[in-house]
Formats: sequence, C-alpha cells, structure tokens
Amino acid sequence: MVSAILPGFIVFVDSFREPRNGDIVASCVNGRNCVKIFQRDTRGLFLVSANKEYKPRQITVKDAFNILGVVKAHLAVY
Repeated sequence: MVSAILPGFIVFVDSFREPRNGDIVASCVNGRNCVKIFQRDTRGLFLVSANKEYKPRQITVKDAFNILGVVKAHLAVY
C-alpha cells in the first residue's frame, strides 16, 4: 500500500478533498514535493513517512506549505 509508492511513480490526487488523519497526501514543503501520511493532532500538523527510519516532519508557520491533494491511486512507470 503506502510503501508501494516509490520515487518516479505517478500519483493521482483529489485536489478538492480536505485531508483527514491517515490520508496519503501529495504536498509541497519549502519547494520540495513529497508524498506522506497526513497527521494532525493537538501538537500540530505532521507529515509522516511510510519508512519508519524517517522521523515525522512537523509543519510550522515558517514553512512554505501547500497540500496538492489526497492521493487516490498511483501508477508505476518503468
């Protein structure tokens, strides 16, 4: 599922849907595009990697942040 989305894959997003906790989102953080798990709680907004070796990325007011959409499907291109 989530770990199956690899660099170079094409993702299809719903840019009109408001993301909910646990959704996979395509976003732009400080000019870099990424696909992560959306998580919001009392501590703030986090983008969580499916790879447990990476710490969750907290989004702060200093970040240039935009959610491009909620991922609906992905396609491997070889």
